[in-house]
Amino acid sequence: MKTLNKEGLKAEIYKIPRFVLRDVAVKDSCVNEPNADGTPAGLSTWWEEQPGDKAVTEENSTRRIAYMTKRYKLVQFADGFLIPIVDQFEGEVVGEVHYHEGYAIMDLFPVKDEYKTDDGCRIGVTAYNSVDRTSALNIRFCVEDANGRTLTIPKRIASFRKLHVGKIGELTTDYITLLGRVQAAWKNIVEKFTKYKVTPEEFDSIVKQFDLDETATKKMREIVMNGGVANLWDFCMETFDMIEKRYYKSDVHKRRRMDDLCNTIFTYNVVMQLAPSPAPDGAA
Repeated sequence: MKTLNKEGLKAEIYKIPRFVLRDVAVKDSCVNEPNADGTPAGLSTWWEEQPGDKAVTEENSTRRIAYMTKRYKLVQFADGFLIPIVDQFEGEVVGEVHYHEGYAIMDLFPVKDEYKTDDGCRIGVTAYNSVDRTSALNIRFCVEDANGRTLTIPKRIASFRKLHVGKIGELTTDYITLLGRVQAAWKNIVEKFTKYKVTPEEFDSIVKQFDLDETATKKMREIVMNGGVANLWDFCMETFDMIEKRYYKSDVHKRRRMDDLCNTIFTYNVVMQLAPSPAPDGAA
């Protein structure tokens, strides 16, 4: 379960480094003509500035995170996360922040009961941002279940339009407008997947859809064959827990893999809707 309150979230956000744009130069060299006495003259080396390029680095480091053009507008994580998101929710919230090399993910869950599903799961928002253009400020919904798992709702189901930092009043309006859609999507997935029994005969087909690697496939096959998974929702949650226990380079890398699984779950739901219904017993 998420343990950071609003003040704790703010403190973690402020721990994320600030970033700056630095000038870029390219090193070049050439071999000089020999000296008059025939001895080698060696190399001449110089730096040529690149006026159209900038390097993004942490404020207290010169290690390059990314190269950008001089027109790139750098937005600090505090400016993207605090006023537009955290400060927009009245009352208490809980959440967490993950940061790695210019990329951050923040989960935030309002504590109020109105932001819960029928089965008691919390509905919140997940914000992604980076300083290398891999993820412009992107705000989506997420659900935290009773076991503390955070499942991100794919943006095609419900997400905010790109939020301008200055328009701080948009978030609450968008959140309330889309809340019903998120609750309905979650209920549909859980109910449908819980009713779908996973049999050994269907295992290979399901694994293919969920794109499990060899190790995960082997472990899940043992669980299914031993009757440890009753339905498709159990299968998904076992897979989710397996990913969560693995070692990743950072929590950000782990979260991205979990988001991939969440996207697969909702995609598979569509596949199930499109699949033809089985013929009644005795039908040709």
